[in-house]
Amino acid sequence: MAADCWFYCRQPDEVDADADQQQAEFEREMPLPLRVVKATFDVLLSHSELLCYFAMVLNAMVTGSLLSIVYPILAFLWAMLSSPRPSKSFWVFAITYTEVCDFLLKSLSPSSSSLFIMDEAAQIKHKSTRSTAL
Repeated sequence: MAADCWFYCRQPDEVDADADQQQAEFEREMPLPLRVVKATFDVLLSHSELLCYFAMVLNAMVTGSLLSIVYPILAFLWAMLSSPRPSKSFWVFAITYTEVCDFLLKSLSPSSSSLFIMDEAAQIKHKSTRSTAL
């Protein structure tokens, strides 16, 4: 009975220490290629803002439009000058700007008009195939 009470009455710090110890032992037993993959993933997670900055600059280089020039300006003049990391308002602005631009480009481009209104050629083709089937 006393052994059961010890298991249930442990403090949260003891449980966390045991879990950390088991995690460290598990990671030591992992094969080397898997540890390298895990370490690379951890580095990408800890420096994810650099990956976002790279994507912003790459988008501006590939697209080359006036709408995409905002991304390098955001990356170089706001984000990289913030110490140690950009604030939440930067990320909210960047995501909102991306969503607004994406919506405007998708809704105003002539090739995407079939998303909202079926074009006449598709309607005529649909009617001709339906009439021949009857």
